[in-house]
Amino acid sequence: MMRVTKFDLTKDPFAATMSKIDTAGRPTRGAKASKVVVVNFDDFECPYCSRMHQTLFPQILKDYGDRVTFIYKDYPLVEIHPWATHAAVDANCLASQNGDAYWDFADYIHANQHEVSNEKTSPARFDALDRLTLLQGQKHNLDVVKLQSLHQGAG
Repeated sequence: MMRVTKFDLTKDPFAATMSKIDTAGRPTRGAKASKVVVVNFDDFECPYCSRMHQTLFPQILKDYGDRVTFIYKDYPLVEIHPWATHAAVDANCLASQNGDAYWDFADYIHANQHEVSNEKTSPARFDALDRLTLLQGQKHNLDVVKLQSLHQGAG
């Protein structure tokens, strides 16, 4: 038996799939407009996402960042990662004011998940995330009051 699949090489084979993925308003990293777009569905608490993030950044960004656009979409696995949604909300509050603050937060959380996970209770984990978010906000000279109100409105 043989199966043959016909491809029209005059068209982008992924255009239909990519048109279904809404990336509007998401912070980007790398090239601002490129033919290659990497859309990653990310969970801040996932150890595998963390490893992948640390593979993409900084090395792949360094090697291909001038030719590739990286975009993250939130995909917290709430059934097994209880603080992932809170981290995504915090990250998006940062992104609403500054894309670089979002990426710095993503880099830090993926490299230091233990700082949140080692907290004994869920409220303590949420507080740790909020402290890290405010530190990023201060580092990037964001409107911290607005940052806090966005988070409270989202939570």
